[in-house]
Amino acid sequence: MWPEGAAPGFPLTLGVEATPRSLQVPGVGRALALECLVNAVLPVALASGSWPEAGCEALLVRLASSGTYGRLRRLEGWLATGESRPFTSAARLQGGLLLHADYCSRGMCGRCPVSPA
Repeated sequence: MWPEGAAPGFPLTLGVEATPRSLQVPGVGRALALECLVNAVLPVALASGSWPEAGCEALLVRLASSGTYGRLRRLEGWLATGESRPFTSAARLQGGLLLHADYCSRGMCGRCPVSPA
């Protein structure tokens, strides 16, 4: 998935304005490119100091969700209201994964921050 012609120092050369399209190569679709950007490129760019924290945060917030699958389907169903889906952005999807890990998978239904009081 190394971008053709990319110089050493990737992701610095990719830039904080990266989009999933910049990671799409034959065999890698939009959803996988989003997953790679959120779970590999952003953490490496932030940890290495290649991109500023504010830039990483802004990118995470504006990225669309790669889609809900597997472990979050049930949580998405519970949190959805009408036509509104809870995990519409990459940041919200990451939040859903955190909720699932910290509450749902530990038998703490009804005790998470989004449960009715």
